[in-house]
Amino acid sequence: MILETQEEKDAFDYVWELASEITDRRGCNDLTQEEITKFKNLQIETTEMPSGKVYLRPATMDFDIVWWLKKQVKQ
Repeated sequence: MILETQEEKDAFDYVWELASEITDRRGCNDLTQEEITKFKNLQIETTEMPSGKVYLRPATMDFDIVWWLKKQVKQ
């Protein structure tokens, strides 16, 4: 996804902040089985602690979808 204008960038940032706030306020909610099926191909980059190893895992939580979408933005 490419945001070409400042208005697009501002709008995306606005929606990003809303979604981040909502998922943060609700805590870590697992996706429903229907949502897992819908988003089954999404891979989320995760850093293992304390080793710092980075790997991909399937989306399993509500905030995973928000983070995945953020990573799709090309600046």
